[in-house]
Amino acid sequence: MAVQTRTTEATTYITERRHVGTRDLDDFLKASTERLNHIATQLGGAIGPRTTIFHGPVSDEEDGDVQNAMPVNNDIDASDLAEPATLLIEPGCEEAYLRITKTQYEYPAILGVYDEVYGWLTHHGYTPCMAPREILLTEIATAGPDDHVCDVAVPFTR
Repeated sequence: MAVQTRTTEATTYITERRHVGTRDLDDFLKASTERLNHIATQLGGAIGPRTTIFHGPVSDEEDGDVQNAMPVNNDIDASDLAEPATLLIEPGCEEAYLRITKTQYEYPAILGVYDEVYGWLTHHGYTPCMAPREILLTEIATAGPDDHVCDVAVPFTR
């Protein structure tokens, strides 16, 4: 796997955030994605792929803070939203990422992908500046085992 980099634009997201473990992660993402899709449609539609932001580790032993995020037009205001949806505005940045297959996306294999991206950052002397994320490229359930489904990305500074 070869880590790549890209520059991102400032992004406005509608999000839902919850403290979950691996057992509850899929259910949270599925339910919140349905709600976020509905809200995004009312606000003019999503303008990019759904992104899951991990503010803490999620494993079999540890629950973590997870934010499911749907990118929308930047003219959305927090007053357009009702709980549990919130607004998140992230600045543009550089990010290191690996594009992975459905097989690599499965837990616990995906943990090695994160290790690879963080190892690359350390090797190059870069510092993560925002939480790591999974940027979904396609619907996981309908993808084949070798289809690219996700970018595991970590925003960084030089």
